[in-house]
Amino acid sequence: MISLISLTSCGVLEVVDTACIELKKSSEDKRDIGRTILDMADSGRVGDGMTVEQAQSEGFRYIIEGTEIVIDNPQCFSEQEVETAKSLLGR
Repeated sequence: MISLISLTSCGVLEVVDTACIELKKSSEDKRDIGRTILDMADSGRVGDGMTVEQAQSEGFRYIIEGTEIVIDNPQCFSEQEVETAKSLLGR
Protein backbone atom coordinates (compact mmCIF):
# COMPACT_ATOMS: atom_id res chain seq x y z
CA MET A 1 0.00 0.00 0.00
CA ILE A 2 1.39 3.37 -0.99
CA SER A 3 0.75 6.43 1.13
CA LEU A 4 1.48 10.03 0.42
CA ILE A 5 1.92 12.81 2.92
CA SER A 6 0.23 16.07 2.02
CA LEU A 7 -0.03 19.46 3.65
CA THR A 8 -3.60 20.62 4.19
CA SER A 9 -4.73 24.23 3.91
CA CYS A 10 -4.53 24.44 7.71
CA GLY A 11 -0.85 23.50 7.65
CA VAL A 12 -1.51 20.02 9.04
CA LEU A 13 0.25 17.03 7.58
CA GLU A 14 -2.03 14.17 6.60
CA VAL A 15 -1.38 10.72 5.20
CA VAL A 16 -3.25 10.00 2.00
CA ASP A 17 -3.69 6.32 1.22
CA THR A 18 -3.46 6.09 -2.56
CA ALA A 19 -4.91 2.57 -2.56
CA CYS A 20 -8.08 3.93 -0.94
CA ILE A 21 -8.25 6.75 -3.46
CA GLU A 22 -8.10 4.20 -6.27
CA LEU A 23 -10.73 1.99 -4.62
CA LYS A 24 -13.08 4.94 -4.14
CA LYS A 25 -12.65 5.94 -7.78
CA SER A 26 -13.20 2.39 -9.00
CA SER A 27 -16.35 2.04 -6.89
CA GLU A 28 -17.73 5.34 -8.13
CA ASP A 29 -16.82 4.59 -11.76
CA LYS A 30 -18.53 1.18 -11.70
CA ARG A 31 -21.69 2.61 -10.17
CA ASP A 32 -21.71 5.48 -12.70
CA ILE A 33 -21.32 3.03 -15.60
CA GLY A 34 -24.15 0.95 -14.19
CA ARG A 35 -26.45 3.96 -13.92
CA THR A 36 -25.59 5.02 -17.47
CA ILE A 37 -26.40 1.55 -18.80
CA LEU A 38 -29.70 1.53 -16.88
CA ASP A 39 -30.58 4.96 -18.27
CA MET A 40 -29.86 3.69 -21.78
CA ALA A 41 -31.98 0.60 -21.18
CA ASP A 42 -34.84 2.70 -19.79
CA SER A 43 -34.84 4.81 -22.94
CA GLY A 44 -34.58 1.73 -25.18
CA ARG A 45 -31.11 2.65 -26.47
CA VAL A 46 -29.30 -0.68 -26.33
CA GLY A 47 -26.65 -2.11 -28.62
CA ASP A 48 -27.30 -4.45 -31.50
CA GLY A 49 -28.05 -7.95 -30.34
CA MET A 50 -28.73 -6.84 -26.77
CA THR A 51 -32.17 -6.78 -25.22
CA VAL A 52 -33.34 -4.20 -22.72
CA GLU A 53 -33.36 -6.95 -20.08
CA GLN A 54 -29.74 -7.84 -20.83
CA ALA A 55 -28.73 -4.18 -20.61
CA GLN A 56 -30.55 -3.84 -17.28
CA SER A 57 -28.80 -6.94 -15.97
CA GLU A 58 -25.43 -5.53 -17.05
CA GLY A 59 -26.20 -2.16 -15.44
CA PHE A 60 -27.16 -3.77 -12.15
CA ARG A 61 -24.04 -5.94 -12.27
CA TYR A 62 -21.82 -2.84 -12.45
CA ILE A 63 -23.70 -1.15 -9.61
CA ILE A 64 -23.41 -4.26 -7.44
CA GLU A 65 -19.67 -4.59 -8.17
CA GLY A 66 -19.12 -0.94 -7.25
CA THR A 67 -21.13 -1.35 -4.06
CA GLU A 68 -19.24 -4.52 -3.11
CA ILE A 69 -15.97 -2.57 -3.27
CA VAL A 70 -17.32 -0.38 -0.44
CA ILE A 71 -18.24 -3.42 1.68
CA ASP A 72 -14.96 -5.23 0.99
CA ASN A 73 -12.82 -2.19 1.87
CA PRO A 74 -14.51 -0.49 4.84
CA GLN A 75 -11.25 1.20 5.87
CA CYS A 76 -11.50 3.39 2.77
CA PHE A 77 -15.09 4.56 3.19
CA SER A 78 -17.12 6.26 5.88
CA GLU A 79 -19.11 4.16 8.30
CA GLN A 80 -22.32 5.54 6.75
CA GLU A 81 -21.20 4.56 3.24
CA VAL A 82 -20.43 1.02 4.39
CA GLU A 83 -23.75 0.67 6.24
CA THR A 84 -25.66 2.00 3.23
CA ALA A 85 -23.84 -0.40 0.89
CA LYS A 86 -24.60 -3.33 3.18
CA SER A 87 -28.23 -2.32 3.37
CA LEU A 88 -28.49 -2.02 -0.42
CA LEU A 89 -27.08 -5.51 -0.89
CA GLY A 90 -29.03 -7.00 2.02
CA ARG A 91 -25.99 -7.88 4.12
